Amino acid sequence: MATVAQIAANQSNAQKSTGPKSEEGKQSSSKNAVTHGIFVTNPIAEEENQAEYTQLRDAVIEHFKPADIIEVCLAERIISALWRQQRVRCAETAAINLNMSRRAITAETNAVLKIPSHSTFTESDIFDNHSSTYQHALQIKRELNGIDFRSMSTFPSTIKGNAPLSYEHLKYYAKKYNMDWDHFLERPRTIEKAFEELLTDTEGQIALIEAHKNARDTAELITKTRVIPNEETARLIMTYEARADNAYAKAVDALRKHRLDKQKVIEAEIISSH
Repeated sequence: MATVAQIAANQSNAQKSTGPKSEEGKQSSSKNAVTHGIFVTNPIAEEENQAEYTQLRDAVIEHFKPADIIEVCLAERIISALWRQQRVRCAETAAINLNMSRRAITAETNAVLKIPSHSTFTESDIFDNHSSTYQHALQIKRELNGIDFRSMSTFPSTIKGNAPLSYEHLKYYAKKYNMDWDHFLERPRTIEKAFEELLTDTEGQIALIEAHKNARDTAELITKTRVIPNEETARLIMTYEARADNAYAKAVDALRKHRLDKQKVIEAEIISSH
């Protein structure tokens, strides 16, 4: 019969024997796992990253070093659980990104502001930078508010010096009225009418851009709330995460118990052999 010292020595040696140490031994162990049939079918979706899965699989095999078919199967369960945990994180990120997409934010912004369907804001209205256009429009309005349309129209030669931005825009109205520039400048009433139209159009543009800014401010608030998935999605993610965590814990615990049982069998055989 084995002495207490021999049993203790055997237990110590069994604890130390956690798997092959040399590179050759590790490769052999890895081949044994494959021979047993582990991962014949990879449990990953078509669009998931095969390289990441392979890296996880190899790391788990290296860490636990499965030594028999039972340990191989339990290692497979561990890898599957860890991959599901990774999938949960990816799913949560995807859900948040989807919630925060420009299309989703634009749609909710229109709903919150109760914008009629025929005049809803577009993604460009909300997310594009209109500051330069806004400043330009404000400068034109200041010019127009600082001049007398009738006197300026009577002396068109002074327009360029007193209202240079408005002067450039008047060329658009000359084309709109189907008039060449020189002929346009000879018609004071037409120039005055163009000034009035320019002021109306500029004020409309300013109001529209300010509406865009209001929509953008609303969209920013909505975006902050969408960092958290909606209740239904969050519940689903938490359920899936809990299942993956539980599967991992059970697989690791089963592997630990299996190794303890094997150790007990080894000890019993040693004792019986003496």
